Order: sequence, then C-alpha cells, then structure tokens
Amino acid sequence: MKRNMKKNMKRVMILTTAGLMISSAPMMLAQTEAAQKANSAKASTTASALKNIDAKLVKKVQEELKKVTGKTYSFSQATKWTSGKDTGWDLRIKEARYSDVRISNGELSYFSLEQKWADLKDTYQQQLKTVLQDLNVGGKVPDTVTLSLAYDKKYLNPGKLELSASVDNNFITLLDGKIKRIMTSIPSEQVHQDILDAADGAVKGLDGVNKGKLIKAAFVKESNRSIYELQFESSDPNSPIFINIAEGSKQVTKVEISSLQDAPSEYTKGYAKLKGYKADELLKKAAPQAKSFLKIDLAGYKGTIDADHPGVIQFTKANSPTIEGIYNTKGQFYHMEIK
Repeated sequence: MKRNMKKNMKRVMILTTAGLMISSAPMMLAQTEAAQKANSAKASTTASALKNIDAKLVKKVQEELKKVTGKTYSFSQATKWTSGKDTGWDLRIKEARYSDVRISNGELSYFSLEQKWADLKDTYQQQLKTVLQDLNVGGKVPDTVTLSLAYDKKYLNPGKLELSASVDNNFITLLDGKIKRIMTSIPSEQVHQDILDAADGAVKGLDGVNKGKLIKAAFVKESNRSIYELQFESSDPNSPIFINIAEGSKQVTKVEISSLQDAPSEYTKGYAKLKGYKADELLKKAAPQAKSFLKIDLAGYKGTIDADHPGVIQFTKANSPTIEGIYNTKGQFYHMEIK
C-alpha cells in the first residue's frame, strides 16, 4: 500500500507546477512520469545486464530509434521493472548524455533522448531553423535537441514526435514539426500593469494566501493562444504562487498556490481520505475557488475524478471550458486550470 501511495503521490506531483521553469519546459508529462517510474524501479530492483534481454527485442528497439533519429545507438544499462500486471525494461543509451527508453510488455512504449545539433536529421534542423528565424536570435542554433516519442496511449500525444530545444532565453517545443509552445523569459518590468491587475484579482481575499512581488515572468506562444506565465513570492519562500494570464482577454487560465500542496508525510497519512472524496463533494468545494481563481461559475458543471491520478478531477459542462483541479488531503484546491 505504501508503495502505491508513493507512486500516486509522484503522479500528482508531476501534474503540479513545481516551478515556473518546470511548467514551462515541456519535456512531456509522460516523459517526467516515466523518469519517476524508472527511479522507483531502481529502488526495488537491480540493474540487469543487457544479456538478460531478448536480443531480438533490443534490435527491434534499435531499429525504431534509428528510423526516428537517423542514428544507431547502443545501450549501457538495463533495469528490469514490474508494476502490477505490467513488466518491462528501462534502458539507457550509451552515446547520449540524457536518455530514457522504456519497454513495456515486450514493446517499445516511449523514448526520449538528447542529440547534438550536428547529429540531428536535416528535416528536424530545418523545422527548428524556421522557428528560430522568427525569433531573431542572430542565426544561433541550439547545442542539443531532445527528441521524445510515445507509442503507448497512456502517454501524451502518442505517435507524435516532440522536439525540445533552447536558444538564448527561448525554449521551443515542436510537435510533428509544428509549434506546440515557445516560451520566452522576460524581465518583470515588461509585464503590463493590466496583466498584473488580473493576477491580483485571482487570489484577492483568499484566506492564508499572501501574494508578494513578481519574481519570474515568461511569455508563451502556443498553437491556439498566447499567455503570460507569472511566478510570485508568497509568505513561504519555498512555495511561490503561479498564475497564468491570457494575453488578449486577460483571462486567468491557471492558478497554483503551492503552499497548500500536501507534504509527503501529509499525503501518506491522508491518502485514504484523498481517495474517499466524491465528485459531488469536490464540486461544492471547488466552486468558490473557481470563481476566485478563474472567474468561472461551476453551476451546471459535472465532476469526474481521474482514476489514474488521485487528487485530480475535471469539471465539464456542455459548450463551456473544461476545468482541471488538483486538491490536497483536506479537500482544498491548490491548482486550477482551464484546459
């Protein structure tokens, strides 16, 4: 039971904005989750020699990686894991500074690896250069690019290749060659007052929440919108407040009060209570915070608890935006976001 609680706590932690740069660096949610699982597996199993894996399976994985990346890779480490009815291997690539290759039930389910710019396929280089030209970075290219691809539907965007790279203060993410997200860090003084006013209104009057000065800011261009991602001080220096504001409408799209998140001991102790909340009960608890955070009335909404991620619920209503909330063991919502 404790092992399951720790695993579920990690999954909930993954969904939260642990910091502005974490929320902004889109290494895929699935990638982070896979890395967490890998670490959990290492704690309970020992690294296994590659000779213990079916050579045909290793070759199959190598062929798939070459098809996507254009390079033939070898593996330096293999760790066997078991999770419920599933079993598999986590592999590390010898030639890559960073890599995460996951095999589940005899099939490649996910990989992510870092390539040097010179090793990147010409097609991928051109896709990134097109974006970089618009960013006016003076002809610079990234030193490295991270390629990520999921094959299993339990991950985000299965079957679509994600490229992630940074140049100067720009972090770029492409999905199948199209812009998914471009984050540009900006000085705090460049954030307009109307954006700051919208952020003030999101947490005004919330008991126990004291929003301090703006300490980090970024402008994010996504496929369908542009937003400001803001990080503010709070009374706890280790628990900032995160607020996202849409550029045009000044709509608050996400609020996270990280000080309200459970500590590991609180999560473990209150896990049964967390699992025991009902959707209707959570909807009532969420209603006042949705009005405060997002200026959205949850009247007529229906709540659906995420069975795979304890502490996460989605509120839906026909012809209305979907709201995702994350709550602690006390039933308090510390994260709300318009999806």
